[in-house]
Amino acid sequence: MVKVQRTSEQIQHFLDEIHDQFWGDLVQHTKIAVKQFLDLWSERERDAFIGLARYQRYEQGGDERPEYRNGYYERDWVTRFGTMRLRIARTRGKAFLPEGLRRFQRRADEVMLLIREAFLRGISTRQVGRVVARLTNEVVTPARHEDRRF
Repeated sequence: MVKVQRTSEQIQHFLDEIHDQFWGDLVQHTKIAVKQFLDLWSERERDAFIGLARYQRYEQGGDERPEYRNGYYERDWVTRFGTMRLRIARTRGKAFLPEGLRRFQRRADEVMLLIREAFLRGISTRQVGRVVARLTNEVVTPARHEDRRF
């Protein structure tokens, strides 16, 4: 009887391990796909903002000084999949910012909503930090919180 119990425990352990590997891989692949999507979206929005397709140049003789591409900068973005380092396309005049990102915003709206809801339910600041750290792998402290409207 002891052998049967050990075997069933081993099978359960094996199934748990497969389950963890599957969901871990799925989350990792989703994170990579979301990062690639946001990087390309930023680039395409920048191209639409300046009015040129990739590798296209301005024609000489225009009166106004055109906007030019000026590489990328990196920004950490906290999502429910964890922290992603995004490549944000920029222009020389620095007037461009992708539609979905606001200046100085470092967390996705769903993470901000999670923090607000936790505070509204009476959870302490430390406990909110632990909950968010568990879900996003990002530590939240009162000093690092950008949105102080709640």
